[in-house]
Amino acid sequence: MRSQRTPKVKISRIFTFGRRNLHPVAKWGLRFRTVLRSATVGGSPNLAITIFLYVFGILMVVLAVILLLQAYNVMIPRPAVWAMVLLAIGLGVLAGVRSR
Repeated sequence: MRSQRTPKVKISRIFTFGRRNLHPVAKWGLRFRTVLRSATVGGSPNLAITIFLYVFGILMVVLAVILLLQAYNVMIPRPAVWAMVLLAIGLGVLAGVRSR
């Protein structure tokens, strides 16, 4: 008796499985997903980026509070605004370092 062989079916290059046989656009998408996965899931972000984001976030909150107070005609002296900005920068650095 002869053994039954499955017939070979030629599939287009776009739909073949395996990384080297993928269409160039599909290869780019695969690389992009790999980079995204390694940047978000694999490790923690860079310390400088973490500190910058904390400082920026705290500065946005301080700015919102200052604008809210100015909307109700509360006069805030300029040195007090600079003190809040320096406080936001210091808190952002401390929070960024502490989160590591």
